[in-house]
Amino acid sequence: MQGSIGEWASPNFHQAEQLPFLLLLLATFATLAWLRPRIRPRDILLLSAGVFAGLSSIRMVPFFVLVAVPVVARSLPSRASRQHSSMRQRPAGFAILNGLILLAMAGFVSLHLVQVIQAQPQAEARHYPTGAVAYLAAHPPVGPIFNHYDWGGYLIFKLYPGTRVYIDGRADLYGDRLMQQRADTYYLMNDWQQSLSQWKIRTVIVPNDSPLAIGLRSAPGWVQSYEDSKSVIFSK
Repeated sequence: MQGSIGEWASPNFHQAEQLPFLLLLLATFATLAWLRPRIRPRDILLLSAGVFAGLSSIRMVPFFVLVAVPVVARSLPSRASRQHSSMRQRPAGFAILNGLILLAMAGFVSLHLVQVIQAQPQAEARHYPTGAVAYLAAHPPVGPIFNHYDWGGYLIFKLYPGTRVYIDGRADLYGDRLMQQRADTYYLMNDWQQSLSQWKIRTVIVPNDSPLAIGLRSAPGWVQSYEDSKSVIFSK
């Protein structure tokens, strides 16, 4: 999974989206080294596990954040605690201001949620094979299908239970053997048709510029039944 799925791979700090994790990691060590707070053994264990997990896999970075932020916060000088205590004695106007801020945030989130729901069809069309899914809904495939890994969840969302996917985003449940089979088939490696025969695949839905699409266009016994700018469907 770490070799073929981006979120399972280790962070690449040459990429801009990984820099916040790097900054938090450096800030954590700098805070502990500079302030030298008294840390509980369990925090050391959790922090060590969080650092190891975050550096091992991108998808584990949130675990490191949940562990590191409270440790850093508790390590800050006591002056911040005194300021926090004095704020509790502020007039009631501050409570009203806080309430208005919360209401503004709730309004913003509600408005954004409405916009997301309204833009859902356009977002699906940009990222997923809506045309191919509509075709499969109108022409249900006979037998198992082979699908692009990134589209598995969407196909389940739209076509389950009438159509069962070959694989979806729950890679840890499928295991390394099936993941390797999928990669061999999709990238035309080794005996790439073996998994199609083993699982009696009769329908394939993949991006139209994928290696598998190129291979099936010249493979005997396969015909192209649908194609648009994003996806192509082959039938056995």
